[in-house]
Amino acid sequence: MAALSWDHLPEDDGLIDAGDGRANMPGRLLAQLQGDGPYADLPFFAEGRLHTDQDGVSVFGMAWYAPEDYTAAKNPVDPDHAQIEGTVLDQIQGRTVSAAESWSRKVVP
Repeated sequence: MAALSWDHLPEDDGLIDAGDGRANMPGRLLAQLQGDGPYADLPFFAEGRLHTDQDGVSVFGMAWYAPEDYTAAKNPVDPDHAQIEGTVLDQIQGRTVSAAESWSRKVVP
């Protein structure tokens, strides 16, 4: 998992704010994260928040799933087996959302 802050560029105006404090990921950033390289083919989850103290800044939590975790969550060995805390993917997404929320309240230098 990773978290990063993003300074909004003029072309981002009107596209970042998803409402309720959430932030849409700019296409340029998404292309860089999922372009060529070792992470290009991995399943991906991201959650964005507008920075609470800095105008024009958003914070994104991102997670890349291990292919075997993604496959296991989507195709359980025993479909009747309920997981108490959700799938591995649910747990990863929860931690990613928490990271974005936490870092969006921190002062970013």
